[in-house]
Amino acid sequence: MPSRWLDRNVLTWSLYDVATSVWIAAIPTVLYALYFRAVVVDDPSRADALWGLAAGMALLSAGLIAPWVGARADLHGSRSAWMAAATALCAASTAAMGLVGPGQVLLGVLLYVAAQVGYTVGMALYDAYLVRMARGGNAGRISSFGWAMGFVGGIAGLLVCLAILRGAELAQHERFAATFVAVGAMTALLAWPAIVGLRRMDDAPALRADNAAQASALLQVAASARAWRRHPNALKFLAALFLINDAVVTVSLFAIIYLREQFGVGLTDLIKLALLYQCLAIPATLAFGRFADRASPHAAIFATLLGWTGALL
Repeated sequence: MPSRWLDRNVLTWSLYDVATSVWIAAIPTVLYALYFRAVVVDDPSRADALWGLAAGMALLSAGLIAPWVGARADLHGSRSAWMAAATALCAASTAAMGLVGPGQVLLGVLLYVAAQVGYTVGMALYDAYLVRMARGGNAGRISSFGWAMGFVGGIAGLLVCLAILRGAELAQHERFAATFVAVGAMTALLAWPAIVGLRRMDDAPALRADNAAQASALLQVAASARAWRRHPNALKFLAALFLINDAVVTVSLFAIIYLREQFGVGLTDLIKLALLYQCLAIPATLAFGRFADRASPHAAIFATLLGWTGALL
């Protein structure tokens, strides 16, 4: 018998994490990081700088767009529709990455930025559903269940990539193009039933459309920014999230490159290492979610930060 918190809504919601985790596990952290550096740029003296610049542009763009999208989704009760648009952008941009050839740095950066923006905006809207489902102190379990299901999606995506790229080298453009198409298709197909199921959980429009002063998403974002003094805890939370996320993203985007350049790990073995990480993460995520509900989210966060710090040192 499933426990009370694990119901149809939670299962539907977590399916979106399965879909987007196919993308995050395969593209920025493994395949496109290597492909962009070795094929698109093909200049070790500036490859890392350009990859870092592309990642920074993507996150900055998503950070500027996401608040407006979130405000508009809240005002008009259109969260699932925006999720569908963001997912389509991510999937289509990923499938098109195979069109990027040697020296086409600008195209390679633009496609990656578009895919990352789609992923980030979609996940921001996905996370907003959690408050609707988390009742009775089960937020940690539900959130960790979504993350664990996401790792299942990451495993599935990496297995498909491994099957396509087994024995391949980075210079084999056609094999990588097929992988990018496969990841884009998996992301779109797995996300679709989740988005359809989440439509019934969309809120009613928050404001009347004829109230232009209130119904403008830009005005809502500006009002929230001006009111930061009245929400000190939210400001602290966002600052902490920025600092933690910055470190996590940096490690995620450069770990595979570091393993290849410093230790000479081959492409197939790099994918296998990524698979190992996904497998270990499932029980760890579930355990920390339970720990967060029984102790506190702060205790769980501090424990994970200590683990990260020790590993990086």
